[in-house]
Amino acid sequence: MLRRLYPLLLIALGAIAGALAGRITAELRRRAETGEELSGALDQISLNPRTLSPRELVPGIVAAVRVRDVPWCYLNLPPWMAAMSVNFGTAALAHELAQLDQLIRDNSWATPPWAADSWDGEDPVETQVEVHDVSTDFSESPADSVS
Repeated sequence: MLRRLYPLLLIALGAIAGALAGRITAELRRRAETGEELSGALDQISLNPRTLSPRELVPGIVAAVRVRDVPWCYLNLPPWMAAMSVNFGTAALAHELAQLDQLIRDNSWATPPWAADSWDGEDPVETQVEVHDVSTDFSESPADSVS
């Protein structure tokens, strides 16, 4: 039974370690960008694993489950490493990902035409379909109509 629980435990520990390392990296990057002192950064970051939300852990767990699927299996990563690296990247780049999300939500180029205020509900291009009578008299052969 412990053989089955051991990989799951490693995946959970990798996901937690990746999320916490990503928090530290994000805080250090924020301090470096603002010019603050880096020495007191660890005092203000919560390194308690109980403060992690499921939203911070789920990407790594999904990556650990999918690491054996076709496009990712060529990397030969163990599942715990996939969980750790994905959670690290997600937490470390959370500020940039939030800016991209806000940019996509605010710009009008990302709005589909049917969601725009100026759209009146009709197609911008009028398409006319001509209906032809497709009933054919098959009593004549094609050779009779040629002559």
